[in-house]
Amino acid sequence: MSSKSLILAGSLSLASMGAQAATVTPTSYDTVNGNTGTYTYWDDTYNGTGSTTTSGSALSGGTGDLTDGVIATGNWFAPGETGKYVGWLNTDPTITFNFAQAYDFTAVTFHFDDSNGSGGVSQPSLVNVNGSGFTIPTNPGSAPFSFTVDLTGTKTDTLTTQLFRSNSWVFLSEVTFEADAVSAVPLPAAGGMLLVGLVGFGALRGRQAKG
Repeated sequence: MSSKSLILAGSLSLASMGAQAATVTPTSYDTVNGNTGTYTYWDDTYNGTGSTTTSGSALSGGTGDLTDGVIATGNWFAPGETGKYVGWLNTDPTITFNFAQAYDFTAVTFHFDDSNGSGGVSQPSLVNVNGSGFTIPTNPGSAPFSFTVDLTGTKTDTLTTQLFRSNSWVFLSEVTFEADAVSAVPLPAAGGMLLVGLVGFGALRGRQAKG
């Protein structure tokens, strides 16, 4: 095998080693605060600007309940579950997620509540991501569920989402993101050293051929 072939093979090997999905986290998201009903459904832990104790307040420049790693496993009225949700009343909320760099996204997953209409809470009918609409299939039963949107081919540092309710309320506990690890993780130092070694090996072979 020629030195050029070795270098190409090494490069492809390194690329394939990193070509797997990795979880990525936004640096901030912008939205409007949730509302109140039987309980409060505000984005209590949000750390950006805006009032977390005022329904409908514009929130920007921070992160909070929607990206804290806590996914509700029970309905909004279940003991210990209420504070895990942000709930919007008579609103189709827009949430813009901002990332530190452009990623090759593969998926985004929304974790919704669906109490089958109890208290006016049902699953959303549609999710819009960066201008594309995705219809949500009917969730069987009345338990919280997740909905994943395939984002293959989407490279960006901003994802703008909108949730379209089918009832009075829409409840969301978490949003998670997956991206191609090649774009998310820099080339490891060991990989760079391997390429340097291959280049050096090719140069040595060239000098030997000339001699």
